[in-house]
Amino acid sequence: MRNLPNLITLGRLALVPLMAWYAARGIYAVALPVFLVAALSDFADGYIARRFKVTSRVGAALDPIADKLNMVVATLVLAYQSLLPLWLAAAIIGRDVIIVAGVLAYRRLRGPLEIKPTRLSKANTALEFGVLLVVMGEPAGWMDAHAWLPILFAITFVMVVASGAQYVWMGTRMAFFSRR
Repeated sequence: MRNLPNLITLGRLALVPLMAWYAARGIYAVALPVFLVAALSDFADGYIARRFKVTSRVGAALDPIADKLNMVVATLVLAYQSLLPLWLAAAIIGRDVIIVAGVLAYRRLRGPLEIKPTRLSKANTALEFGVLLVVMGEPAGWMDAHAWLPILFAITFVMVVASGAQYVWMGTRMAFFSRR
């Protein structure tokens, strides 16, 4: 049981190229369930790790990498195929790049940094996964969301920007107060 969350995370990492391959070929009836399994397994490994107190440094490092890799690859493929607007793809990826750059800069200048996802960030991640599922669901023939996709894209953009701004604000405050 101790290694189960890590095995689930490794499985999630293995699903990313599979999802990308099917999505790049427009086979969304397969890409969507693979993406969904990867998203749901994120909740499963986190629940198991917390519930049974089987967390590990490897898991703590790999879990966010698996999440972001899945999200970034899906975002890039869908944007390349013009299924996701470029401005939204740029916001989703840009937010993560800014957060990672801020963490690396902080660690270089100030030392170790422990970051925990905020509620807004968790809501943002859930919304991003949901939007990507809906975007894949259209060409997969699972739903007709064309009429309300622009509204969903706008809401997602606002959430991405708000979540990114929250991290920038928190990081700036931590850097400022750590100097004293």
